[in-house]
Amino acid sequence: MEDTTISTKKFIFKYGIILGAIWVVYLFLWYTITGGVSLPSKNRLLSIIELVLHCSIIYPIYRYKLINNGFLNLKQAIKIGISIALIAYFINLTYFTITMKIAEQGEVIQSLNDAREKMLVNHPDMSPEAIRKTIKSPEKYSPQLLYGN
Repeated sequence: MEDTTISTKKFIFKYGIILGAIWVVYLFLWYTITGGVSLPSKNRLLSIIELVLHCSIIYPIYRYKLINNGFLNLKQAIKIGISIALIAYFINLTYFTITMKIAEQGEVIQSLNDAREKMLVNHPDMSPEAIRKTIKSPEKYSPQLLYGN
């Protein structure tokens, strides 16, 4: 019998980069379909594609088991899944940072201003201080690189 040993690192990097590239293509399509930075759309096609992309992390684990002659323990599966997801995340973060800092410098600020105007129209009795707090709230939980702080 042949003893085939798979380099887990090479496998993880290969599928992490593939998954990250697929996510970048998806994000580019989402960006072009929705017209830039916006709230999540109600487009069902984009939602289905995103669900498939989230579930696609299972395929590399299954593929690793096939290549490894059917042997895969839980520790390896968790290691492979989390590592591939992290690599794809960092690729997406890089793409998102480049998009926000270079392509859409003022888009985030403009969307916050639009939200403020919409709040004034929908809730005219709201005080300016309450509106300011409501608008500032997302900045606490969002990456600082988006707001230029």
